[in-house]
Amino acid sequence: VQTCALPILLACCQLADGAPSARRLVATRADTPPTIDGKLEDASWQEAAQATGFSVFTNPDQMHPQPTQGRVCFDNDNIYVFLTCHVKDMERFRSRLAQSGTDFDYWKGGVVEIFFDLNHDRKTYQQYLLHANGSSFVALPSDDVLKILNQDFMTSKSVVTEAGYDIEVAIPLAMLHLRPDTAKIWGFN
Repeated sequence: VQTCALPILLACCQLADGAPSARRLVATRADTPPTIDGKLEDASWQEAAQATGFSVFTNPDQMHPQPTQGRVCFDNDNIYVFLTCHVKDMERFRSRLAQSGTDFDYWKGGVVEIFFDLNHDRKTYQQYLLHANGSSFVALPSDDVLKILNQDFMTSKSVVTEAGYDIEVAIPLAMLHLRPDTAKIWGFN
């Protein structure tokens, strides 16, 4: 495994002492891309950079009681993200997930949000929302002229587990609109 071309991502997480902090996560190059099947069995995931210690969205000073672990790697075509999301009340989660069917319903079932701030300016970020039922939604900056690049170009897989759910996604680098002046350090949350 080698770390190289892909910029360092800043992952906004929370340290054990309770203070929110931007941490650096260097995405690893995958010699063989992971199979997008919702499973952590690929060697690229075992070697991938990991993020943990996420805080509660509404209170960044509080560690989230249901931990999430993330992994990030890339190849020449895609950036790959794998998220393991723990759920406290699986019975309630499964009920709400069933209510969502196959539609993207932010309020039913589990949703993870991935933000890329490639210019590191907190203004031109891209938001990728992935639902535990396998649906997705992409929010691009209002001045994005290439809106044709949308969730139809992503490949993702969600798997409900005994303890929560896993989401694996391949986001084409072409969707990120990388340019020569793209920042070397990206915001990533």
